[in-house]
Amino acid sequence: MDLSSIDPFKVEASPFLDNIIHQHLFAGAENEADCPSYSSRRQNGLQVADALEALFGISIRLGRLRVKEHKMYFARAGREKESATEILAVSLSLAICRLAILLMQRKDEQQQLRQDRNQPPPSLPYRGWED
Repeated sequence: MDLSSIDPFKVEASPFLDNIIHQHLFAGAENEADCPSYSSRRQNGLQVADALEALFGISIRLGRLRVKEHKMYFARAGREKESATEILAVSLSLAICRLAILLMQRKDEQQQLRQDRNQPPPSLPYRGWED
């Protein structure tokens, strides 16, 4: 599954999302039936946060927004608020999974950029001196 087709700010908790997390973060098999509910069970979501910290070497902050009208949770990657990446969701486990998708997308983009830099430039047809 190509991660670039997933909108990490809008994706909902589902077996589909759980399977994506399982495949890409935990190198699990592509079988939704055996996949833990990362996006809907808090304990499984916390496992995702631990895996993100280990894989990316960053701190993940989790919490609830202090807005009384809306029950929203956040997952934040990075230490500084100004440079941190933050995702909001209606549950803590969904916020963590959305953040995982975003971080994995960025990792894929960076790997693609590195590969593109290592490729030789496209060759142009030789146009010798014409008489």
